[in-house]
Amino acid sequence: MRALWLSLPLALIGCPLFGGGSGDDPCADDANNCGNGGALEIDASCELDDTLDLQLGQGDGEFQALAPSATPEFVTGLQGGFHMVLGIGIDNPSEEHLAFEVQVTLISERDGEMEPIGERTVVYGGSQVGFEAGRAELLDLVVIPDFWPEEGRRWISVSVTDACGRIGNLDHAID
Repeated sequence: MRALWLSLPLALIGCPLFGGGSGDDPCADDANNCGNGGALEIDASCELDDTLDLQLGQGDGEFQALAPSATPEFVTGLQGGFHMVLGIGIDNPSEEHLAFEVQVTLISERDGEMEPIGERTVVYGGSQVGFEAGRAELLDLVVIPDFWPEEGRRWISVSVTDACGRIGNLDHAID
């Protein structure tokens, strides 16, 4: 009986009423609810072939460009997990082809070896793509790293493919 009384406070900690559970879900912040968004369909009739011009930023509801070598903000959950909410700006999208596949890889260098510490591939299309004045913005992209080292070389590698098959790549080094 005493073990039951001792375990009751631990059970309540995981209850949504006391700060755990569904209120602590990083996927609630994500444009695709942490899903992959389906498959990108390439339009073979599109004749554009230039490289996509990308910019990385914070993306929690609005785009805020990251300064060179800046670390994105982390969101820390009530149970100690953490994630980042990124945004991608595309300065030369095709207004007729506003669908994009985004690949994000978080990388850390340890003992001279590069190691992926978080990855995400997702497709944005339709109302998920903000478009204004010739610029597309992909917001609310949640990436959950396995861990985040406080020291050493770290970077965020981004690759975006649009519905024309054009590709843009960006590496954001963090000092």
